Amino acid sequence: MSEPNNSKFFVTGRSGGHYEGSIQLPSGTKYSGRIYANVRKDGGTWYRGDLTAQEPARFNQDARLDANARPAALGEQSTLKPLELRMNPWQGGKATHIGNLWTSEGVFTVFAN
Repeated sequence: MSEPNNSKFFVTGRSGGHYEGSIQLPSGTKYSGRIYANVRKDGGTWYRGDLTAQEPARFNQDARLDANARPAALGEQSTLKPLELRMNPWQGGKATHIGNLWTSEGVFTVFAN
């Protein structure tokens, strides 16, 4: 199995109950979108949002993703949808949250703080 693809989500603004942000994948492809904070039963905060590719060619490729044709990297229990970013609390390194993003380029591990 190959090493995971890692990227970092950068918050570029906050408005009301959501954060505006962007991410650049290792390939250079840029995505942006809104993520929303959600409170877990234990009081921790997790985030969820949908991202969009900034390049028309990648946007079109992403539009062809089939939610029923799940990549093996997500595992059978995952309910992640294409272009959905979900981030959960994490205590490791400098990041405070870790999550996954599924694009037409693959599944990426995303860190944020």
